[in-house]
Amino acid sequence: MGMIVRRRFGKWSASVSLLAVTMVCASACSSGGGSAEPAPSSSANIQSASVAPGVEKDSVLDLNSTKDMTGVVTTVPIGKSPYDKNMPDICSFITPEAMGRLGVDSKEKGFNSFPLVTQTCTLTAALDNDFLISAVIYVNNIEEHLSVPSFKGESREATPLFGNVKAYKLTDQVATRPGGPYTCEVAWGTFYGTAAVRFNDDKSDASLCDRAFTAAKTIGPLMPKSPSQMRPSS
Repeated sequence: MGMIVRRRFGKWSASVSLLAVTMVCASACSSGGGSAEPAPSSSANIQSASVAPGVEKDSVLDLNSTKDMTGVVTTVPIGKSPYDKNMPDICSFITPEAMGRLGVDSKEKGFNSFPLVTQTCTLTAALDNDFLISAVIYVNNIEEHLSVPSFKGESREATPLFGNVKAYKLTDQVATRPGGPYTCEVAWGTFYGTAAVRFNDDKSDASLCDRAFTAAKTIGPLMPKSPSQMRPSS
């Protein structure tokens, strides 16, 4: 049953995650070429990355920086971001302890092809095929992300999520259908673009954004904290 859930939801989750990509991919995807297999979060096996001339050390553009940038919100537009080819496997950041708190027992990576402008990890529970949780990172900055036409914010006022990070609760009007499935995304700005947690439920939209927010409180602190964690593995 668990495998059926992953196939059924995995394809659907990938398609809704591409909504933001559809808006911003024209500039990023035109650079051509493939992307290396996303890297685990450990920096032990990661070589130095090439950065553009003039990039300030420990800035949001310094791919070699190990500085903790939790709470830093970039304004760099997607066409100028160095992260379109540097998107890690988000599943590697989500610990077994976190999965236990979320009530899920399997995780599956989302994308493997073209210059990556988004990456997902889909989390499911074998004994409950009505919901899934997706951890997502996007190259587009938070303002670009919030401008996606299908996103209807429950509130355009950001709410404290963890530490000094504030997040928006967004209802995806394209992914949500009358009678289900229903989806809400909690999104926040990061040094590389946007991080988000999507909560999808087949049957109920009751308190959906609150459930997404609760999941984001667990997943958010585990997401990449420094540019070095965004580099592909050697």
